[in-house]
Amino acid sequence: MEESERQAHFDKLVVLVQSMQKILTDSTQFLSPYSIESAQDTIGQLKGTIEQRRASVAPKKKFAFKGGKKKTACEVADKQVSSASDKCPEGSSSSAKSLSAYDTVDSMWCGFKDQTNKTLSLSAAELLGKRVNLSNLTGCTIRLHGATQAITADNLSDCTVSCGPVSGSVFVDKCARCQVSVACQQLRVHGTSDTTFYLHVTSRAIIEDCHGVQTAPFSAVYQGLDEQFTEAGLDRARNSWNDLDDFDWLASDVASPNWSVLDISKRHNWN
Repeated sequence: MEESERQAHFDKLVVLVQSMQKILTDSTQFLSPYSIESAQDTIGQLKGTIEQRRASVAPKKKFAFKGGKKKTACEVADKQVSSASDKCPEGSSSSAKSLSAYDTVDSMWCGFKDQTNKTLSLSAAELLGKRVNLSNLTGCTIRLHGATQAITADNLSDCTVSCGPVSGSVFVDKCARCQVSVACQQLRVHGTSDTTFYLHVTSRAIIEDCHGVQTAPFSAVYQGLDEQFTEAGLDRARNSWNDLDDFDWLASDVASPNWSVLDISKRHNWN
């Protein structure tokens, strides 16, 4: 089979998986959380397998510079980072050494943890097919401008988080005084206070044990965003950013005091 035919074959497979993602996204209201998570795992595995096979049959380069291929940030995150020499120097910006450490080489996770007053970012290539974990961050600016499978944010304070489209769920726990921009299939927020979400969500977001939560429509603009929406299977026309379920507020005729829509005059653009 010619190289062009092989690439066309893989492109067709990618389109099929994207169609599966859209079907799943459109069916979430009829499925249990476990079924959604299981289906999302399967789709993620298919994406990874396609890319691995595509890479395995790609033409080999005739030469390469010495030193080998530079590892991406998420590839580095797949190895344990435990020694003191691996710590990110104080005051430095995004670094692979500041990523969460995961035990397995084929881990689908990457992210940042235990950082203060840093600017942290991952590229679209580094995020492709990954799940992101953000943990124990204070005063940080985080940019995740790529399509991901899921995002978990735990114990963040005074942080600004700008995320690309997420094909699955975003879980936020114990965060305070943060600003978060994200497009996703599901958003669940627990134990969080005084935090604003610039949101595109295809189902009703859920909050619990929260107060001072505010929402505004997703307004991020950056190169490649439209393609990432398609890759994540998110419908641009379907957004429930101002329709949240508060599990601590059962009254249907009175608005929950735990969240509100951010006034237009206080909103800002994301890029």
